[in-house]
Amino acid sequence: MTFKKPKVGDEIVHKTFNGYLEESRNGVVYLVLSSQFIYVSKTNTKHFCLFKENWKYFKPEKEEKPLNTNKPQQVKRKRIVFPNETRIQATRKQPKSEKNIARLKLYRRTKLGSILERNPEVTLTDIKYDIKCGYAEIVQ
Repeated sequence: MTFKKPKVGDEIVHKTFNGYLEESRNGVVYLVLSSQFIYVSKTNTKHFCLFKENWKYFKPEKEEKPLNTNKPQQVKRKRIVFPNETRIQATRKQPKSEKNIARLKLYRRTKLGSILERNPEVTLTDIKYDIKCGYAEIVQ
């Protein structure tokens, strides 16, 4: 509810209750009197509205902003596949975690397939992590 007086030419929304129905009308203020104003709706009919009634200024809906096309597109990662015959060897870089240190003992020019078979707690993801961080390397 707005108690401020509108000016002639302002667009307003007036909500009225007719019995059980709630009506909402948009219109342009036509005449301002001492305690009410007259507005013309879109159907060219004149309506009266008291300042203390339920009305507000009409705010047009905001236009949707176009998507920012300047953002870099996310690159889809390529899946890295290691054959089971790939040999892995530890490097001189030492990890801080005890779990990672224990995994390094398995990398002695050993085949990837045999590491995964003998040690079910070690996963391919763990081995890829060690290679990425520089704790292990692929040997030909």
